Amino acid sequence: MKKQASIINDDYQLNSSVAMKVMGFRQLFYPGVKKQIPYYLPKGATWKSEVLESKPLPKYSSEIKPAWSVLEKLVAFGWNVHIENSSSAQENSNTETIWCVTVAGKGTISTVCSENLPEAICRTALEAIEKRSDSNTL
Repeated sequence: MKKQASIINDDYQLNSSVAMKVMGFRQLFYPGVKKQIPYYLPKGATWKSEVLESKPLPKYSSEIKPAWSVLEKLVAFGWNVHIENSSSAQENSNTETIWCVTVAGKGTISTVCSENLPEAICRTALEAIEKRSDSNTL
């Protein structure tokens, strides 16, 4: 059970990083007792009404619809995005699907591969943002 909790925390951390660094959310907060699921305020909402207007953070790293919005954001930044799927047959006749996502533009290229397409999208986006930030500070 401890491994499951670790995976959940990693997902929350990845989703929070994508929200802040890629999607441009300004602030996340953790209502409730467990303080595990981050929430955010949609544009136009005020902090006075945070309880009524807040929404749970999208699951960028595990659901394709929110992950696709991350790709759309990268395209809006002017970057080129390429997704590749490669399946390889294993000796035991199981097939393993690997997704590779490449982001290129503005002097940076980032590629991340994963069995999970939303996770590959998120990790590539974060890597590209970090590389862009590093190149801007040089």
